[in-house]
Amino acid sequence: MKILRFLRKNKFDAVLLLTCLVAVYLMTAASSDPLASWIAATSLAPVFYQFKAGNEIIFNLSAGVISSVVMFYLLVRVPAYEQKVRIRAHLLETYLHYKQEVIYIFLGILHGTIDPELAAKLMNAPEFKDYFKAPSGVSGQDRTQYIMNNIEEHHLTQIKMESEILHSELQYATTRIDIQEPELHAFTRRITKSLLRTKNWDLSYDGVEEVLGFYWQLFAGWSFVSGYQDGDPLEDRIRRL
Repeated sequence: MKILRFLRKNKFDAVLLLTCLVAVYLMTAASSDPLASWIAATSLAPVFYQFKAGNEIIFNLSAGVISSVVMFYLLVRVPAYEQKVRIRAHLLETYLHYKQEVIYIFLGILHGTIDPELAAKLMNAPEFKDYFKAPSGVSGQDRTQYIMNNIEEHHLTQIKMESEILHSELQYATTRIDIQEPELHAFTRRITKSLLRTKNWDLSYDGVEEVLGFYWQLFAGWSFVSGYQDGDPLEDRIRRL
């Protein structure tokens, strides 16, 4: 199943693989060398008998095809894959730092101090949801409502700065990595646009509600379509790039 899924996702590579396999067969059949004993003693032997004519031409063309495919992977595919791994790792590191910094801000608003161990625990989507939906102990507000009522300009400025950094990294990654999955491509485009719009966030009621709504979708895994998910949707998709 995994092989079939890979081939459907990478149709160009599937065509190259099929071409290479056909070339290997043609080169083997056109070769003047005797068949290997483990083939010669089986019913497959007639399939690899030499053709009546054109064996040298077929052999040379097949060898050329195989050499071209191998060189393509060595010179193009392998470097591109290594670049993709590096960019994905850096983007993931940037996003996790971004997530940690925003959680630090939220905890600072709630408690005035930051507990790194608690922040690390809240990197998990279900933990984040449960913690910030719990009562704050102030006027019947939960912790999310308390943040909405107590966020200040310097908090918002720091969030905007961190969002701008993440936006730049995400934009760079999506221009360097060929994202073939339509859903994954569409999601990263939406998040990139959302991060760009953070520049317009303000401390009005609607503005703060937009801020908390954005992070609730990311950090708590909330979706208007499917409800709560088990993980962070952006982190999950970065790992799939």
